[in-house]
Amino acid sequence: MGLYYTAIGAPVRHDTVRIPGQLGTYVSLQLDDPEKSDGYLDYENLEAQIKKVYGDETSNENEPPTEEKLIVANRLYDSVKALIEKPEALNENEARIIVESTDDAVKEFGSTNQEKKVELRKWKAQAELALPPSTIEELRKRAEGELLKRSYPRNVIGRNILLTIVATLVIIGGLLTLKQAFSGHSDTENKNSSTAE
Repeated sequence: MGLYYTAIGAPVRHDTVRIPGQLGTYVSLQLDDPEKSDGYLDYENLEAQIKKVYGDETSNENEPPTEEKLIVANRLYDSVKALIEKPEALNENEARIIVESTDDAVKEFGSTNQEKKVELRKWKAQAELALPPSTIEELRKRAEGELLKRSYPRNVIGRNILLTIVATLVIIGGLLTLKQAFSGHSDTENKNSSTAE
């Protein structure tokens, strides 16, 4: 029984399938053995192994929260409520605490207490406005969001009128662009025909 060496010098059996460029861990997988390769190629097994090693960080929104989680979530809700209802303006640290506590509370509530989760998200949005934007892009998006929130019509008739106006402007802009494209094309043809004569 002879031994062969890969590029990194690890000994492998002579009947092991080697993938070109394969290194380290892949040599030990022994994908040529059907009994062993089934476990490696099974997606659910792979997902379980990843969750076991790195932890399951998926949101448990569908699972009912335990009593402990509800107690923690309600405590977080109360602390956020106390901070947001203070008469003086929020400082940066309080705003960051509100944002983090809100995220934790929403996670702890799971699929229950929808009213509290909606209120928490509203408070989080208020707290984020007290934080300085990290980029110019974020500042622009924040300003656009505030402008739309204040100017967007609240009733159905107003929204329909606004959408009709926007659609009309888009159609008129498209028609003007087409007209310029065709008139530019015909001007070029007229110049070519007059120079040919």
